[in-house]
Amino acid sequence: MDNLNEVIKQLDEFKIIKNVFNKVKGLTSKAKTWLNNLFVKIMKKVKAALEKIKQLGAKMFEKLFEFFNIVITAVKESFPKDLHGFIYGMKE
Repeated sequence: MDNLNEVIKQLDEFKIIKNVFNKVKGLTSKAKTWLNNLFVKIMKKVKAALEKIKQLGAKMFEKLFEFFNIVITAVKESFPKDLHGFIYGMKE
């Protein structure tokens, strides 16, 4: 009979981010600019992908309601006040 010995490692995102920032502090301004531009490019692609997912989801519901012959005439949203900044974004 064999024993199962598992090794569990916890991912510490904040430690990783701190290490990255500590390494960035020592870089030249040219390297910092390059990293910043890379981050901006990545975020643009992520936002574009999320926008596409949103559009596909909207189209899916549109076609689903069309299939079931459901016509929506009005929509009202409601949520707790303390979530307003989370839903609509924080103002700077």
